[in-house]
Amino acid sequence: MENVKFFIIRIVGIFLSMLSLLWMPWCIRTAWAKLLYRVTYVDPQKYPTYMKFIEETNARYNMGKRTKNAYVNIVLTKERHE
Repeated sequence: MENVKFFIIRIVGIFLSMLSLLWMPWCIRTAWAKLLYRVTYVDPQKYPTYMKFIEETNARYNMGKRTKNAYVNIVLTKERHE
């Protein structure tokens, strides 16, 4: 039974990933991302918005940054401009 559950989760995940690869206007793509966030994320109390989740994840893993501490520099720059 456990194997069937994980198989179904993988198939649904593959389908959603393939659907995300389709061409979409930007407004629909952001709405799609927010919908996927609401459907798949389990703790909406901790991250009430999609952008807060992205910011926390980027900070935790230094995602998408090629130089060391680049995300920290971006956060410090953002704080100076606010």
